[in-house]
Amino acid sequence: MILFFYPKEDNTLGCIKEVCAFRDDYEQFEKLDVEVIGITSDSVESHKCFAKKHNLPFTLLSDYSCLQ
Repeated sequence: MILFFYPKEDNTLGCIKEVCAFRDDYEQFEKLDVEVIGITSDSVESHKCFAKKHNLPFTLLSDYSCLQ
């Protein structure tokens, strides 16, 4: 499993580069039976839009504790 955290919001340049790098290599991770999960403090709804916009084939989770 690859579990990565990205500290900024979904649609910031650095986060887009990071998640799209995992997306672009996703086929290789699948061949190795590796699950990819990204985590940030954005809402579930924001993640849905972000994942759809960038064709992300992996799960994005929300960590609301980062906002407290």
